[in-house]
Amino acid sequence: MKGNNESEQHYELKMAALQWLYATGARAIAFEVPVRTPGWQRMRVDVAAHDDRSIREVSRGPRGGKKVRTVAKRDDLIAIECKACRSDFLKDSRRSDVLLQELHILEQARLEREQEIQEREPHLLVCESLFPEDARWHYELSEDPAYQKICHKLDRVAKRMHRGTKFESLAESSLFHRHYICAATGVADREEVPPGWGLLEVDLEGEIAELPFRLPNVLREAAPKEVSEEGHQVTLRALAKAGTKALLQAVGAKATQEGELVDRETYGKEKAEAEASVSTDS
Repeated sequence: MKGNNESEQHYELKMAALQWLYATGARAIAFEVPVRTPGWQRMRVDVAAHDDRSIREVSRGPRGGKKVRTVAKRDDLIAIECKACRSDFLKDSRRSDVLLQELHILEQARLEREQEIQEREPHLLVCESLFPEDARWHYELSEDPAYQKICHKLDRVAKRMHRGTKFESLAESSLFHRHYICAATGVADREEVPPGWGLLEVDLEGEIAELPFRLPNVLREAAPKEVSEEGHQVTLRALAKAGTKALLQAVGAKATQEGELVDRETYGKEKAEAEASVSTDS
């Protein structure tokens, strides 16, 4: 559901993220998911999801019966932050102009070097699962010292640009395997995205095609991160709570502090009347 103070553009980005997550296999998805980092910092993730797809192999038994076994299974927790305007994306960086210029130069150098690596080291294209879409280039394993030097500089500049931001806190929280920014066209370039984050771009001006929502273009894939067992449980609980809250809003119910479910509209009126009565008595 759209938040009371949420812009139409931000809501459209969340719906586009929902469409993309569902299309890629996630089935547990929620908006405005409240999480707490290991450092006890509270934050709210615009869109979060759990992808637990399975690949099953079907075979015939000796008597002709069908046998189905799971040969691969995902366990992927995904966080998506939506940015509808550039000022929101860059609000924490006072030195953004200088840093952005440096990032653009380094990113161009990195892309040119990766093209050369693909020709010299084709073995770096690896698929580590039975999901073909998981195949990716492991450039970090390249023996090219110039490439490693460029990446080190890129990482250092990007960290300076996003130091102390929500992006950095989420990435270091051990709560999600993958992190993405879902941005309107022109809001963020791929080289400006924080280290390890992916970038989804949505054309908010274009016409919606056959799908019910806009489907983002993937401009940069997220680098997988490790998630602690405790972090895994924390994120799943947060997803469940956000889903329950959305369900209660959809049916017009509200949970009281006493653990009861009441009609939201009636509860609001009774609370307002009670507060007005207290104000009158005082």
